[in-house]
Amino acid sequence: MWLFEDDTRTYLGSGEFPGKYDGAKDLAETQTMLIRNVAQEATRNFATWWMDLGMTGWFNDKRMWDEMERLAPR
Repeated sequence: MWLFEDDTRTYLGSGEFPGKYDGAKDLAETQTMLIRNVAQEATRNFATWWMDLGMTGWFNDKRMWDEMERLAPR
């Protein structure tokens, strides 16, 4: 199985390296990007995990985890 490491910079990114560019500007944009990525992963039948590349708390928002739970296979 292919494993995709999703290191999308969320709106919680620091703006510094890594993730200085191409990140989401707010929670809504973050959710849209993560849903898009999960849809691509489901379509291609591969696994994923979220990766906080800079270890600075890119995913420290319960609402992102709630959305991932909603998208989990049943």
